[in-house]
Amino acid sequence: MIIIREVLSKKTEDHHVQQQGIQMTTAEKLYHAAKELPEPVVAEILDFAEFLQKKMAGGRASGKEMLIDIAGGLETSATFFGDPLEIQKRLRDEWQ
Repeated sequence: MIIIREVLSKKTEDHHVQQQGIQMTTAEKLYHAAKELPEPVVAEILDFAEFLQKKMAGGRASGKEMLIDIAGGLETSATFFGDPLEIQKRLRDEWQ
């Protein structure tokens, strides 16, 4: 919602540019809106744009790329913290 509010707040600026006879593409409008946003929000927009590019390029990435993307993702997980044998025992005991 923050992004939508920021883009809508730029409506006046876009209208002024259009009154001068300059038509902006959607990419240009996005660039102008993103210039004013904080870096973490811009990073989120970029992440989403890259996701859309991958999606349009052929759906899911190959299995190898997907494994690389999630490698190390459970390092700080409370569920998988500690001795591997104890983790296995705890997970097995959940089903009994």
